[in-house]
Amino acid sequence: MFNPFGDSIIYPNNNYYYQSIQLFISMNSTYTFTITSSINAYGSIYSGTFNPSQPYENLLPSNALYDGNGQFNINIYLPADYTYFLVITTNLPKITGSFSIYVYNPAIVYFVDETATTR
Repeated sequence: MFNPFGDSIIYPNNNYYYQSIQLFISMNSTYTFTITSSINAYGSIYSGTFNPSQPYENLLPSNALYDGNGQFNINIYLPADYTYFLVITTNLPKITGSFSIYVYNPAIVYFVDETATTR
């Protein structure tokens, strides 16, 4: 489980807050990321870099599902030894709140909060 700390950054010109988290993947495998929150958070995974000015650039296709009860799941195959970013946001502007991330896979996944370092 990962619980972010600190302020979120806002997407330029559209008032959506986000949290950018770098992922370190230890083995080639399919991963399930479950995001739970009370703010209807959802996420996307990017390869290489995440540029908030170009939110579709480097976006990886994934099997994503929001259950309507504050839980969002991403199922995706990720090869090891690449740079990935998990970006968490909401479906409504100007919404902030806490969330938790659970990863289901026997491999180790490390999280590094990149949002604070990109201000």
